[in-house]
Amino acid sequence: SMASSVDILPTVLSLIGTSSDNGLQGKSLVPLLNGNEKDGQRKVVYIERTPLWEEAVLQPGTTDGILAKPTGAKDIAIRTDRWKYILRLSNKRQEEISVWARLTQKPIAIPPAELYDLKNDPKETKNVVDQNPQVAAQLKKQLDDWYVKVQASAPQNVKRTNLLQPYQ
Repeated sequence: SMASSVDILPTVLSLIGTSSDNGLQGKSLVPLLNGNEKDGQRKVVYIERTPLWEEAVLQPGTTDGILAKPTGAKDIAIRTDRWKYILRLSNKRQEEISVWARLTQKPIAIPPAELYDLKNDPKETKNVVDQNPQVAAQLKKQLDDWYVKVQASAPQNVKRTNLLQPYQ
């Protein structure tokens, strides 16, 4: 069965006997752990991530650390048992700040969307978004609907600051 990191808090709350029925995105994994949930009951998992390696900026004038700055780079994705659709909300910004591009001195092209057929390509080596426009459109619609919903309830008072991480 598919699971997501948002399932951790509802699972912990369930394990300690507290209700997690308070609008959390996740779902308790306790039924799955106890064998009471059959594989495949979870039909979809949503993913939101900030590609931290794209936010890693070498600290000017030093070789002992990196500076993580909020750059606005973000990916969202939806995964089903067969498909994984990734939408880059800022692919052009990711191209501009790409550490890989700076290291190789070559421009990098980051596609705005990717679609992988996990049944036939479990290692996600071939982007088939152009070959499956209907699947991509359907998954994008589901993803857009989810993202609007979670953004509406996201905390608005979170402030992110720079963080220096020295090499060990």
